[in-house]
Amino acid sequence: MYADFSAQEKAFKQAFRYLKYYFPELPTPDVTTYVSGYSIGSFIYAKQSLAVGLDFFLGSSYPYQKYNPQNPNFSQYLTRSFTPDHLVLKTLIPLASDLSGPIPGDRLLDHIVHTGKQMYILNRLLPELPDSILFEVSDEQATWLRDNERDIWAFFLSEDFLYSSDWQKIRKYVEYSPNSPGMPAEAPGRTGTWLGWHIVRSYMRQYPETTMKQLLEITDSQKFLQLSRYKPPR
Repeated sequence: MYADFSAQEKAFKQAFRYLKYYFPELPTPDVTTYVSGYSIGSFIYAKQSLAVGLDFFLGSSYPYQKYNPQNPNFSQYLTRSFTPDHLVLKTLIPLASDLSGPIPGDRLLDHIVHTGKQMYILNRLLPELPDSILFEVSDEQATWLRDNERDIWAFFLSEDFLYSSDWQKIRKYVEYSPNSPGMPAEAPGRTGTWLGWHIVRSYMRQYPETTMKQLLEITDSQKFLQLSRYKPPR
């Protein structure tokens, strides 16, 4: 299936050009492809080396559950993104996670700003990706997110979730999940991360001279939110 890897190589090279622009001090990563035996899709190792398991990108119709029915990683809402279109993005996710460092707190606000920064990095490295691939959701779910940004924000405020540290209550808003509890059935998981991405974008519009390194060094989520002047569209 990947005998011709030229399209992915081209995408990686372009992403690494952006990486050098935003993080000039970092070495350019190399990429190793391998067959994982359905164990792990991608990871970072050594000094900026990336590895990607090609067997995690055999297409959304590939029968992953047949090989390991009990594996939650093979749930349908996840395997729908096990496609060639997602390969470069998913390879870069561990890199974005590594660059963003540890989460500076355990409140939902801390998580959404932190994961929002990761999505901001990925979007800058892969600016041509549609939102549906960037957030690994269906086209319909991406449309729902765009159309309901204000309602998502209002929901978190009304439920007093923004400053909650109850991981069991807030985790589906920032982790992969088939849904976001309390929201309509059309809402995918990671609605908090979606908001975090927009908060970060709002901050960068306010302070366009901010470097990527400076952005990642800001750890006060409350102050960051205030300075961003984030307001969801009406």
